[in-house]
Amino acid sequence: MITRRFHRATDQRGIALVVVLLVSFAVSGIALAASMWILNAGLITRNGERNATLHDVAVAGLEEGRSQLNGDPTLYPAAGFTTLATDAPVTNALGATVPGVVRSLFVGPDGITSGQYGVFGTLIAVVRDGFGNRAVRRLQVNQESFAKYAYFTNVEGAIQFANNDQIRGPVHSNDRINVAGSGATFFDSLTTAANSINGENNANFPGPAPRKGVPPIPMPTVAAFASLQVRANNAGMSFLSNQNGNTPGESSMRMEFISIDLNGDLDSTDPGEGFVRIYQDNNRPWYVTASLTGNPGPNNDLRLSPNCGAAVPGGAGVGTNGRFRTAADTNFAGAPNPPSAANRVTAATNLLQHGNRRCYLGGDPRLASLLWPAVNAADWAAVVGTWPLNNTGWIPRPAGIGAPTTIAAFTNRPDNGHLWPTSREYNAAWEGVIYVNGRVAVSGVVNGRVTIASPNNVVIADDFRMAVDPGSAAAADCTMIAGIFSGDSILVANNTLNSPQQINNTGTWRTYDETTQEDIHATLLTLDIFGAASYNTGPNNAQTCNATQSGRGCLNLAGGVIQNTRGAVGLVDGTGYIKRYSYNACASSDPPPYFPTTGRFVRNRIYELDPKDFDVAAWFAANQNN
Repeated sequence: MITRRFHRATDQRGIALVVVLLVSFAVSGIALAASMWILNAGLITRNGERNATLHDVAVAGLEEGRSQLNGDPTLYPAAGFTTLATDAPVTNALGATVPGVVRSLFVGPDGITSGQYGVFGTLIAVVRDGFGNRAVRRLQVNQESFAKYAYFTNVEGAIQFANNDQIRGPVHSNDRINVAGSGATFFDSLTTAANSINGENNANFPGPAPRKGVPPIPMPTVAAFASLQVRANNAGMSFLSNQNGNTPGESSMRMEFISIDLNGDLDSTDPGEGFVRIYQDNNRPWYVTASLTGNPGPNNDLRLSPNCGAAVPGGAGVGTNGRFRTAADTNFAGAPNPPSAANRVTAATNLLQHGNRRCYLGGDPRLASLLWPAVNAADWAAVVGTWPLNNTGWIPRPAGIGAPTTIAAFTNRPDNGHLWPTSREYNAAWEGVIYVNGRVAVSGVVNGRVTIASPNNVVIADDFRMAVDPGSAAAADCTMIAGIFSGDSILVANNTLNSPQQINNTGTWRTYDETTQEDIHATLLTLDIFGAASYNTGPNNAQTCNATQSGRGCLNLAGGVIQNTRGAVGLVDGTGYIKRYSYNACASSDPPPYFPTTGRFVRNRIYELDPKDFDVAAWFAANQNN
């Protein structure tokens, strides 16, 4: 019995030893695992801290690079890329050097680099540390286009917003803005470099509150015209005009834009339906722009105008057999015979009082219409002129520029040989720019994307519209937009279409256009002023604008006005126009071709690029298109 007890005791001591050893191993393993866990956690933390540091250094570098570009825009290359820094040491917010970290910065254009759709670029920061870690970050930037503004001035002067002017879209002035007691409404952001707004309490701000004391934004310079002329010339769209005109609102050349439905599906996505025709008369700019300054006799009498008349079925002392006749041409069947001076005055007066009365710009075939208001080949032949003899008439399309010569909607038009396409479909070299060296007047309907540039005055001779109204659902794709860039002034003409007229400057004021308002669908940039010619003359209650009496009615502008010095379009008493300006948001996202920019780069999105085998030259080469 005793022996058995002894053996049992020996066995228990052996098991205890094994248990102790196993527990010791387990505790040691746990301790080792805990140590390894703590060590790994430290390594992970330090690695995360290093990565976070590299990320922060890269992002900070991108902003520093953008600041460099805004300080010196010449650093931005037209193609390829520029190195702004190579393995440069990095400092923190306190100015101390971040140990072991260096940064390289690069900048260059990406996407479509020609500038036709704006200036878009990329900043790339490459950061590395002494442990071999590397981070690559990319910042998309773009230069602000002046087209982003609904209204912009460098100098406001004493002109006021008044008569409940309604301005939609961003507004900026480097000067102090003035608001009259009759009020104005600014629906979107308003900024000014001045520290105050005169009459701020007279204005309504349904959107954000105005910001004052912001940094001024410099205007572009005439240097911008050189590249625009080259682009227009490459496409055969550079023209020579002159400075002729009795007033600043007259021009010896005019361009009439025309939208033609070539395939029965007129919409904003068809690029082949935009055309322009060009008329020039160097001796009679007043006739080209339908003003009265060249009329013979006293008072610039409307009854002597070759631009105005009517089609009268008969009676009332004058009959034209349905054909349009001008007031200057009253020797026709149905007029009193013989056509004495007194009888001519009577005939012209009756023409200009008739319900069919109209005025047209010089060279318009409706001035010679045999079956008014239609136009046929005979009408067109009567106004084609003798170009290039004496530089008078409609300029024919040259052989080097194509046209839809197999489409009946085009070939059946009597003017088809004088229509210049504004699309690449028929002009492969088209870059969206028309350049005129000299004054030019514009009107018509634009279908496509076009910038009209001239170092001289640009005259709005009549309505200048898009084929699809800006702001409508059909225009949401932003494939249609127009810009006008003048090195002098942009003026709404004081002519017989835009302004009410009196017969012999006495009596009743009458309208001689299709409507009692003017429409401008464009972003306007002028290095002098945008205004209405002779805005302070004429009646102050001949037409209405949204039930408000005024001289010339509404000036409806859908786009933007960017001008060095604010020009006037009307007076507080109603003389001239009442402004009704709206904003075309497409001008900000898809500005007119090669439209001038403010030079300021704004940030878009930041992307993380794979640092493994990253090559900056290869990246830019792969992401740049002409």
